[in-house]
Amino acid sequence: MIRVIFTPYARNPYQSVLKEELSRLNVRVDFVDFHWLTYSYDVLRNKPNVLHLHWTYQFVDQKNIFKGIIKLFSLLVHIFVIKCRRIAIIWTAHNIINHDSPKPLLDYICSKLIAKISNAIIVHCPEAKRIMIERFHPSIEGKMSVINHGNYIGIYENEIDQETCKLFLGIPKCSFVFGFFGNLRPYKNLEGLLEAFNKLSSEYDDVYLVVAGKPFDMKFAGKLKRWAESNPKVILISEHVPKKFVQVILNAADIMVCPFTEILTSGSIILFMSFAKPVISPKLGCVADVLNGKGGFLYNLEADHGLLESMRESIRKRDNLKIMGFYNFRKVRKYDWTSIASKTRYVYEYVIRL
Repeated sequence: MIRVIFTPYARNPYQSVLKEELSRLNVRVDFVDFHWLTYSYDVLRNKPNVLHLHWTYQFVDQKNIFKGIIKLFSLLVHIFVIKCRRIAIIWTAHNIINHDSPKPLLDYICSKLIAKISNAIIVHCPEAKRIMIERFHPSIEGKMSVINHGNYIGIYENEIDQETCKLFLGIPKCSFVFGFFGNLRPYKNLEGLLEAFNKLSSEYDDVYLVVAGKPFDMKFAGKLKRWAESNPKVILISEHVPKKFVQVILNAADIMVCPFTEILTSGSIILFMSFAKPVISPKLGCVADVLNGKGGFLYNLEADHGLLESMRESIRKRDNLKIMGFYNFRKVRKYDWTSIASKTRYVYEYVIRL
């Protein structure tokens, strides 16, 4: 049996499903969160073969630069202790730096150090590999593996039809609905989405926008509320969305929108494709590797009104959206967790032999 530690415990389906599939391949996964004083002890008492790092937000103090430096130094000490026990280090680079980081330089230094000390690095697409090599150093190329992000088919309930979902949200059944679902954070450009939708709603009488997710903080939640209140066709659900309710948000929508300003890998797009939804998104990171013109509307972030024009185009092509959604579903179905777990186990076996 291979014993693995995941850090941090992010409490999202990505880690839980990967853990379940790995267990079928005789890999035991335990979770350990980072504590600057006890981390190496917490890891070593589980007697792992591999330490598998995911997101890095626990490694850097985001409020105080001096505490951040101390925390980062303590991470290096703990990693040194762990590596001295011949435990391999793997990093799945979901992001280069943490989103909305107030200390981006410290975040970047943290990521660069982790990239250097890791025995292997997993990314979710060839474009992410290219970006990582460009941002860090060509020397990391030899230890990088590309393993797709798994789909979410069957992980969330998906039984309620669109008309019922619209009725539940108070939306007329013949309306055209744009959807946004996920954590409500500044980097996701929700202000830009609302501005674009306000222009559209002055041009079309039958359009609605549903924005749902847990807000970044109360200050940002207040901003969103003020923006949304200016348009009665915006439905804002600014709170944690229970897993059973996710299908209501997604199935009510004709198309999902990801108006991000920065992204390396988007689990949200994989989720929307798993619900057979077409997607609007900028061409960033792994997006173009999973999404194309047959299943969505891609725009250049630098283009003037790129988001607005993509939203307009989706309305003009509303009769094609279901076909586009089914195309996405068929495409994302091949990103099954069984093969992803098998490839991940192969990486574990490789680094253990080093």
